[in-house]
Amino acid sequence: MGNVKVNPGHRIRSWAVPICIVILCAGLGVIDGQAQKILPYNRSALEAGEAWRALTGHFIHLGWSHYFLNMAGLIAVWSLYGPYLRPALWVAGFIGLALGISVGFYLRNPELIQYVGLSGALYGALAMVLVTLVFDRTERRRAPVFYVGSWVLLTYVIFRISYEQLNGQIGFSTRMTGGNVVVDAHLYGVIIGIIFGFFLLFFKKKSLKNNMIGAK
Repeated sequence: MGNVKVNPGHRIRSWAVPICIVILCAGLGVIDGQAQKILPYNRSALEAGEAWRALTGHFIHLGWSHYFLNMAGLIAVWSLYGPYLRPALWVAGFIGLALGISVGFYLRNPELIQYVGLSGALYGALAMVLVTLVFDRTERRRAPVFYVGSWVLLTYVIFRISYEQLNGQIGFSTRMTGGNVVVDAHLYGVIIGIIFGFFLLFFKKKSLKNNMIGAK
């Protein structure tokens, strides 16, 4: 994992991932309408064998306001936490989150016919990196203020997800996206992100333990 000492070079390289996502989502947003019809998560199309929709649906948007809202969230997450995981882990995380959320839709939301947007995966990515930080004792010693701030942010994310589950979509989000917000996407994203975060912690500790044994 990359949550060791962050050097300027690694910080710059870490921005390759969000830049690629911004360009990819923008590119998918300007392609012709016929092509856009084959990209969203669509339950009937998935059942007909169009499996790619489980992934591509998370990288297209309802419109430019929806796109810019999600890209602002992506940049905010990266500004705070981008360098703390290796780019390959971020890429794997986003792919795993997108697919996992789609599986959640298919199994638990049979009424959901179609979905687009990155917000569920963004919530999941944020939860993933926060878990790797707040449950890592070395981070608590290395940067106590940042550590406490990460705990506060994780608490807020869990509170917001709980609020959405109890009260439904938030009006501001609906106005900004230009359509209905599927709050279960956020829920599935956070659950999967937390699981991924604990997996990363487990493998980090295992790697450190093996290195200690090898050094004896």
